[in-house]
Amino acid sequence: LISSMFIHFNFEHILMNMLSLFIFGKLVEAIGGHWKMLGIYFISGIFGNIVSLALDTNSISVGASGAIFGLIGSLFAIMYLSKQYTPKMLLQLVGVLALLTVFSLFMANVNIYAHLGGFIGGLLATFIGYYFNKDRKLFWILLGVGILLLIILLIRTFTIKEDNIYDKLISEEMSNGN
Repeated sequence: LISSMFIHFNFEHILMNMLSLFIFGKLVEAIGGHWKMLGIYFISGIFGNIVSLALDTNSISVGASGAIFGLIGSLFAIMYLSKQYTPKMLLQLVGVLALLTVFSLFMANVNIYAHLGGFIGGLLATFIGYYFNKDRKLFWILLGVGILLLIILLIRTFTIKEDNIYDKLISEEMSNGN
């Protein structure tokens, strides 16, 4: 759930992810600071990987893109909370999100579940962090929603009837004495 955010298939994969991380990570970092950006990155990445693990049993998932989509989700939340955005800024961010999503749909070996989960994780992490000091009632509601989603995903993950690709790989390695 964590190490996969730092593993990539090839040079192009890591290059695209690092370019995206540089762009969106710098924006979130400039607004919230490096520790909040790092927290959002990890929460989004882990949440995206849990969504992927629960819904996609046929592929191996690696890369930072779930966490990067979480940073994009965080930017949407920040824009909403600050109410300091122009229609042009919103259109540009929606355009980038749409472009990345379209690329994701037409490229091979792209985990759209991790992207979607990371985006939702970034939204939730930002809203929960913001409302912690501003509105405790809304904070607890959002935290409850996040925990409920996590529990549902974990139940799905541990009750999957079909063979998971990770189970197959582990079984093969164990039968080979590894």
